[in-house]
Amino acid sequence: MTGTKKFLAVAAVIVLAGLARADGIRQSSTKYGFSVVLPGVAKSEEKSYDTPAGTLKQYNMMHADNGRVYIVSANELPPALLVLATDTDMEMCRTSFVDGFVKGINGTLTSSKSYSDGAFSGTEVIVNGAGVTLHGRVFLSGGKLYAMFTTETAEATEFYKSFQIEKGVALGK
Repeated sequence: MTGTKKFLAVAAVIVLAGLARADGIRQSSTKYGFSVVLPGVAKSEEKSYDTPAGTLKQYNMMHADNGRVYIVSANELPPALLVLATDTDMEMCRTSFVDGFVKGINGTLTSSKSYSDGAFSGTEVIVNGAGVTLHGRVFLSGGKLYAMFTTETAEATEFYKSFQIEKGVALGK
């Protein structure tokens, strides 16, 4: 391979890597009914928690590289909780999730406010902990509580916008 061909091959790889990073990779959980664009392949985990209202199932998708962190959490709420839930109850679910997240990373909640972006409405938070500042959104849809956190302020809006509820999943509160 000549010097020019090597240069073009390397340049092509750099350009493609840049495009992949800018566009990201759409990743999904069919079980929890969502997809999101992340800058790389995510690691995932699934957990269950027993609560007084029944079992809460949680699915977490995480990606970290170069000091950037992206987290998406889908939480299937116990049916018994949803049957009698009011809007106030759902707000308490969001608040409880944020409180648990903050405690889980030994962090501090520095900001919390309501938001609506046309697609979802919920709570937007800033959490300091574990040596980082995380910007997050927590919202409810179709009997699930979703949470998205990132360290990236410049990319946060695109990260939030990339989130989609998959077809066939009920859109709810």
